[in-house]
Parts: sequence; structure tokens; C-alpha cells
Amino acid sequence: MEECNMEVEVSHLESKKQHVTGASSMRKRVERWTPEEDELLQEAVVQYKAKNWRLVAKAVPNRTEIQCLQRWQKVLNPAIVKGYWTKEEDQKMLELVGMLGTKRWAAVARSLPGRIGKQCRERWYNQLDPSIKRDPWTEVEDMRLFLAHKRFGSKWSQICSILPGRSENGVKNRWNTHIKKKAFILEEYCRMLNNQQNPSQNEELLGNEAAKKDLLSILE
Repeated sequence: MEECNMEVEVSHLESKKQHVTGASSMRKRVERWTPEEDELLQEAVVQYKAKNWRLVAKAVPNRTEIQCLQRWQKVLNPAIVKGYWTKEEDQKMLELVGMLGTKRWAAVARSLPGRIGKQCRERWYNQLDPSIKRDPWTEVEDMRLFLAHKRFGSKWSQICSILPGRSENGVKNRWNTHIKKKAFILEEYCRMLNNQQNPSQNEELLGNEAAKKDLLSILE
């Protein structure tokens, strides 16, 4: 009987649903959330007290229970702390990772009120991981970053795999602040050297002393 009453309560949201249903009913469910969808989700969460996600999803056209739950837990929940990390939080993270390892981020987050697993993972790999290199970038690292970006684009995690000790944020910042503005000149030079060979062969430039010298002069 209670379930039937909850089903009826969905109807009061129907008028608000109409303006996002129409053409949007044909869109793929992987698209970004719109402000209208966020508003519907927030109202539905209040309506059902964040307990019945099947009914919550019925209030948001073309979104699944899982999508609604994740959107709420990772983005819209006002209990999520989105500000700077405190020294106390960082210290607690170090202790938790020491006990739980680097695979159980949801478990880590449960001991850090207001933080979610994704935040904890990013904080660890971008700031707290003791294996992160904090010394100045070398010329060879800059060349590797340029060549890796040619191969992988902005897939920073893949680029990190060939730059041991550098974090995703560190790699991204280095690209945006130092390498990107010189990328066109470097690209033209590499094209001239390689005669438009496969980008995966560009790493061979590091073994070419003449090419290395020219690349370094561009990167300075």
C-alpha cells in the first residue's frame, strides 16, 4: 500500500518533466546532465528522502537509478565537501591508505566526512603519494611529454605511464604552462624529421643527438 502511495506522489512532478521530455527523450543517456535535470533530481531526492532511487529515476526522464544515485552522491549532495583539503584530512588520508591500500577509496572516504571516493583517489595520486616527483622537470621529460601528447592526446593517465613519478595534474599543468605554446613549432620540426611517419616512432628522436639538440633549443 505504501508503495502505491509513493507511486502516486510522482505525478506532482509530471508538469515539470514535460519540458525536458520531448526531443530529449531520444538523446543518449550518457549525455551531460542539464540544469533542468539537476533540479528535477534534487526535488525527487527531497520527495523520497534519498531512499527509493527507482521512484527518483522516474521523476527524471531518460535517467537510470544508477545515474541518479551517482549524480547525487558525487555532485549534488550538499554534504559533499568541495573546498580545500585540510592538514588534518591529509594526515588522516595517509593513515587510511597505510591501512587500506590504494584500491578501496570508498572505504577511505567513509572515514573522511564529506569526502567521496573519487576525491580521495585524486588527492592521493595528485598530491599525497610519496612516489610523486617534486623536483624540476628535465629537458628529456619535456620531450617525452610532447611526444606522448602527440600519440595519446589529452589522455593524461596514459601519458603518466611513460613519465614515472609525475602526477596527472602535474603533467597537465606542465603541458598547459610550458609545452603547449611551443607545440606547433615542435610539431612542424618533428614532421620534417620523420617525414610524417607514425607518431609512435617519434620516441626515436630521443636517440637522435642532433634532433635532441634542436628540440631542446625550441623547449628553452
